[in-house]
Amino acid sequence: MANQVKFDYSLACNVISDDEIKSMEKIVSDAKEVLLSRNGAGNDFLGWIDLPVAYDVEEFGRIKKAAEKIALLAKERTFLPEMGRLAHLEIRKKSSMEEH
Repeated sequence: MANQVKFDYSLACNVISDDEIKSMEKIVSDAKEVLLSRNGAGNDFLGWIDLPVAYDVEEFGRIKKAAEKIALLAKERTFLPEMGRLAHLEIRKKSSMEEH
């Protein structure tokens, strides 16, 4: 977790005083330490901390490929409300059949 989270409370200055923010620094620092050390309650549910850098690249590739396929299929299908249901018109297949 190399990046830092920045908190801009400038729009909350009329609700939260500088002293209150200052008093929370230790609480926030301690919470970060517990998370990163993985010693706190629920520590077996902290996989999300490393997710941006430690993920299954092959699985991500499969997900992207499936998303592209779904997007293509969605483009090829048309909704016909007058039929009261989703009518799957495979435009690409129909046009390729007409070419032959």
